[in-house]
Amino acid sequence: MEVYIILGIIIFLLLVSLFTSRTRVVKLYNKYSKVYNSKNITGEQFAFFARQKLGYDKLNFSLIKGKMTDCYVPKTKTLCLSEEVAHTPSIASIAIVAHELGHAEQHFSGSLLFKLNHFFACLTRLTSKLILPCLVFGLIAHIFKWPTENLGMILMITSGVLFGIAVLVKLLVIPVEINASNRALKFLTKNGIITNKELPKVKKLLRTAGRTYVVALFDGIIIPIKKFDRKIRG
Repeated sequence: MEVYIILGIIIFLLLVSLFTSRTRVVKLYNKYSKVYNSKNITGEQFAFFARQKLGYDKLNFSLIKGKMTDCYVPKTKTLCLSEEVAHTPSIASIAIVAHELGHAEQHFSGSLLFKLNHFFACLTRLTSKLILPCLVFGLIAHIFKWPTENLGMILMITSGVLFGIAVLVKLLVIPVEINASNRALKFLTKNGIITNKELPKVKKLLRTAGRTYVVALFDGIIIPIKKFDRKIRG
């Protein structure tokens, strides 16, 4: 019975890995980050234009390092743009900025869906930190049957349950992401930012935008495991 539970957890992890492959997301971004948009405007220029158009005077902007690190921070009402997106006049840049502006619009309009998403995101940030410790200490406790015979298995099951909850919450974010992308597409077309020729490419990018959140979750669990493995190997 114990073996089946452990195998189930491993298979579950592998399935999540398969469907949240970073390679697929990054490949699409790299492709369209090299295709310039018809207006020849950078992500930063588009962001300032959109803020003025939407009338969001309290919306702040910030440049951050990294690739595909763009996000909207509700606490400070800040749209964080990666340097590449901010400074490149590509189709990818305006699609990503438009998507994050969609989240800002959800926040400023008081969307209930957005509020629930924000609450659960904060909750899983706390519980996700317990996943790896429960798994590691549970495995050790199970091997040595200490301090009790069943504690190790309980901790490993708890780790699996917490991981499952974290993934489930991220999957529940999908409606929020779809709504943000719909808002983004509506704004881009309404204001003539993209042409009919660019429309299919932007749609494809916006559909993929939601995947980055699941990828981020998986990386948050896999990267610590890799670091732990390197420490063990010396």
